[in-house]
Amino acid sequence: DAGALPGVEGAAEESEQDKEGEWRTCGSHFLGRRVVRTTLNDDGSSAATFATVTGWLPADESDFVNDDGVPAALWHLRYEDSALGEEDLEEHEVEEAVRAFELSAKTTNAACQSDIDRILVDAPMHIVKKEGTKVGEVAKELGIDVQDLIALNVARYAGLKSGSRLKKETLLLYSTSPVP
Repeated sequence: DAGALPGVEGAAEESEQDKEGEWRTCGSHFLGRRVVRTTLNDDGSSAATFATVTGWLPADESDFVNDDGVPAALWHLRYEDSALGEEDLEEHEVEEAVRAFELSAKTTNAACQSDIDRILVDAPMHIVKKEGTKVGEVAKELGIDVQDLIALNVARYAGLKSGSRLKKETLLLYSTSPVP
């Protein structure tokens, strides 16, 4: 979270853009996009949560600097679950959240059986933390059957096998219920 952000100065600028508070509501292709972010439940387990990008600030208007100390644009999102509130993201985080939503939608659309559809709607997501982690290792870490993990993700990752090595930040759907 970047905290409070400065307003846009100048009547000309303000009349050229729609704003929600201090956030721009036009001028970015991410505006209005649904995204998926992984959040932690009270018990420490992760869950896929849906949100919508509602505003943004370009780098020259944001008071946020990235890890390299460079001014960075921010995008504001509002979670569908109002208890989760709102969050501000950098561009790479928004891109990842958009991809997660698109992958989730593709997986759901590709599944034909109603039982798999039911599982996917509420499926939590696991983000691979270490480059080269094997699918089987992820299944073991999550305490689930490796074949179930593969079944839920093979539509997105063709040729997925227990020994497949994953890239860092790969998103995997999983279920603690057996997959039919």
